Amino acid sequence: MKDLADMNLIAIKQTDSDGFMQVIERLRSKAEQPGPPTMEEITQEVVSKINAVLSELEIMQKSS
Repeated sequence: MKDLADMNLIAIKQTDSDGFMQVIERLRSKAEQPGPPTMEEITQEVVSKINAVLSELEIMQKSS
């Protein structure tokens, strides 16, 4: 690349930000995030949703 620029065939422009390093940092930050939920976390979420639906059904039944 430098040789081509020396022959004025291309121009190399310096930028303030390094796009490659931005991609690397984004990948690293994603790698630091926790993995998939555990079976216990999934179970807690499902039970919570079921309880919310049951509560809503009880409210609807009482108002009928």
